Amino acid sequence: MTFSSKSEEEKTEVVYGTEEIIKRVLQANLNLQDKLDLFEDVSGQFAITSTDILMDSFIKAKERGIKIRVITEINTDSLNYSKKLTQFAEVRHMDGIIGAFGVDDRQYISVDTSPIGSLPQQAIHSSIKVFVQQQQYLFDSLWKNAIPVEQKIDEIEKGMRIEKIENISDPYEIRAKYIKLLKIATDEILLIFPTLKSLHRQLQIGIFKILKENLNRHNKLKVKILSPFQTDPSTSSLQFSNETVSENTFRELGLGNTSKYKNNILFRNIEESLSIKSTILIVDRNESIVIEVKDDLRESFFDSIGFGTYSNSKSTVLSYVSIFESFWLQSEIIEKLKRSEELQKQFISIASHELRNPIQPIIGLTEILKKKTTDKEQQKLQDMVIKNAKKLKQLTEDVLDITRIESQSLELHKEQFDLHELIQNVVSILNQIQKEENKYDTRIEVKSNEERLNIYADRNRIYQVVYNLLDNAIKFTNKERKDDGCIGQIIIALEKKDNDIIISFKDNGKGIDPQIFPRLFEKFVTRSTSGGTGLGLFISKSIVEAHCGTIWAENNKDGKGSTFWFMLPLK
Repeated sequence: MTFSSKSEEEKTEVVYGTEEIIKRVLQANLNLQDKLDLFEDVSGQFAITSTDILMDSFIKAKERGIKIRVITEINTDSLNYSKKLTQFAEVRHMDGIIGAFGVDDRQYISVDTSPIGSLPQQAIHSSIKVFVQQQQYLFDSLWKNAIPVEQKIDEIEKGMRIEKIENISDPYEIRAKYIKLLKIATDEILLIFPTLKSLHRQLQIGIFKILKENLNRHNKLKVKILSPFQTDPSTSSLQFSNETVSENTFRELGLGNTSKYKNNILFRNIEESLSIKSTILIVDRNESIVIEVKDDLRESFFDSIGFGTYSNSKSTVLSYVSIFESFWLQSEIIEKLKRSEELQKQFISIASHELRNPIQPIIGLTEILKKKTTDKEQQKLQDMVIKNAKKLKQLTEDVLDITRIESQSLELHKEQFDLHELIQNVVSILNQIQKEENKYDTRIEVKSNEERLNIYADRNRIYQVVYNLLDNAIKFTNKERKDDGCIGQIIIALEKKDNDIIISFKDNGKGIDPQIFPRLFEKFVTRSTSGGTGLGLFISKSIVEAHCGTIWAENNKDGKGSTFWFMLPLK
């Protein structure tokens, strides 16, 4: 049967019968002008080795100066045949070859290679230029990925492993390679799933079922898995912790019961925000595959992945092992820190409550005792007890606030109130304290264009912010003015701007120490000579930000004192 093009010289024929096929091959070899490329599987090897005349025709072509290239599958059975090919051709190896064809500049012949062990019965012989070019392009592409024969022979004869890196674009081929590696593991499997969705897609393609089967075959096999694990039971039943995995989780993964596998499978949590965007599998520290997560929103494994990169290169695989171990160690450290922080918060919370309980009776009973005491010296001592008990109470409240802030449990109880009135109340209280302690001489002035400034916020918490900022201003202003004999001055200004209210506290004290300025609103930032715990500004900042506001500060431009601002939305 012949298929002709417009030109009689270009045609495609289906050739039947072994004798006719051999005749066509021999004739093509005689007409070779420059080169010949052969691609052959096991059946193709059998056809050539069982026909001496074909082998001779290739040798004679080489003697005429024809350049011959061969891609074939080299194994222990075909080793001698492959060595014969090197007498007249440049040979390369490729795994899993199916089919056989030959192509030169003018024609190609593709032969039927099944069943294995029999000579071909039919072939396609074509001289149509575009078909020949297509076949040549196919061979050249395969040639680039094939392995030189010397490397493969060394691997077989000397037990040397050929190192390679292979890029795979077909998602089904990626899955096949991925599953094959999981099945051949005997000692160790290291797995990284970059997102929670990627973990769920592993269930879809049966990865955990394969792990279970392999664990049953190899008692010494260890599996380590890094993945973001679900902690919200309302969205998924998959819930892991770094130390234990629940019975229910094992059933969800298809692994049976925890008692059977928990010593062989270790899970640790990583954050989805980490830079890893690929699924990584490392097997026995010898081979690896990295599968790009192209679209994590897709439900299907095949739709979600991009390229896959396989490697058995020692340096490449050990690099991925190093990455895995770094994240594994990091996860362990983070978990220990979390447990430590949780225990610390629990201790602080318990200790603060235990301190708070006896403080109020101490203050109350001492004040009652003071009223019944007429001796001035005893009253001074009682005043000292009350004063220090109040300081201890404030410290306890601050510590409790820190615990609430860091555990994200700071609650706001918002209501409508007049901010101008609240500030005046704070000023009155602090002026009274100055008078009672007889050591402050700081004048406080409140400026506002509005008689009333209604705001919707947590009254007690805003009171706390205003008190902290004004109390700090008084302390530092008085300390500075005490040295030079000048009068300390603080100006509180309230300004309504659009839908926000801005409150500023300007003093003429020493100003903010440049050394602590960059960390001004952090915990425990204070100057040892100024006293205080360094918690007030941190708590104030947290309260303001909980109201969707901002707080900031700067030293005054005239070099005298500093100004603190905070801004709150009116509603």
